[in-house]
Amino acid sequence: MATLNLALVFAREIKPYWAERLLVVDLNALHNCVVSAVVGEHHIMTIGIDMPNLGKVGRIQKKIAHIKRLSAKRGYSYCNRSTELKSRLWRLWRPFEEVTARKLVRLARQYKAAIVLHSPNDKSIRALKEGAIV
Repeated sequence: MATLNLALVFAREIKPYWAERLLVVDLNALHNCVVSAVVGEHHIMTIGIDMPNLGKVGRIQKKIAHIKRLSAKRGYSYCNRSTELKSRLWRLWRPFEEVTARKLVRLARQYKAAIVLHSPNDKSIRALKEGAIV
């Protein structure tokens, strides 16, 4: 049986968006938080730090590491438990990501700001942990 799938596209004219400020966002993988600031021409207008429940995240990550060690020694039954914990961790992260993204878009629209995002890579994180300046 064949199905017909349609995608409707509506065109509308919009005026160009000229950013007056910058919304600078730092995704800090070392501390599991998001730091943002709206910067005007000569000053910082607002600063925000968003964090998930780091206590729960840390406990789940420790359990996952422990179960991975056990699964390497004892086998398959521990792999399922590790997958369940990863799923729980995902369910904890997902709402935080959605709320934070909504907040950042709202800030950008409120202050008519362009978004500048810094997402650290593995090399810069390793250098920070070792104490080198990146």
